[in-house]
Amino acid sequence: METIFKEIIQIMHNDYAGCNDKRGCDRPEHFLKMIKGDAQLSKKEFKEIVEEYLLDFNDQHIHFIMENAEDEKPKSRGFKVRRYGDRLYVTEVDSEDRLQPKMSFVSIGDIAFRN
Repeated sequence: METIFKEIIQIMHNDYAGCNDKRGCDRPEHFLKMIKGDAQLSKKEFKEIVEEYLLDFNDQHIHFIMENAEDEKPKSRGFKVRRYGDRLYVTEVDSEDRLQPKMSFVSIGDIAFRN
């Protein structure tokens, strides 16, 4: 989704009819951080971020249409983790029966979690 958002930025900065008049009015870095910071961003959430970004241009003629954004099912791996220090801690478990909250991972495969 980051690649798509960067394409939208490029279009708005170079191909948008009002790009010269609106130069500097947007905050692409702010919205890129939102997209990069959430690995499990849903289509609906991505659409909302893009729509908010486009509001910076204050142009009622700009719209972002994304098919199937409302119909998407939430993504779940059966558990959620949060990084703290050099570990990933299991914070929630819904359908994965091999894990319990408070368990931790120090690596996955050959990838170790280091600060």
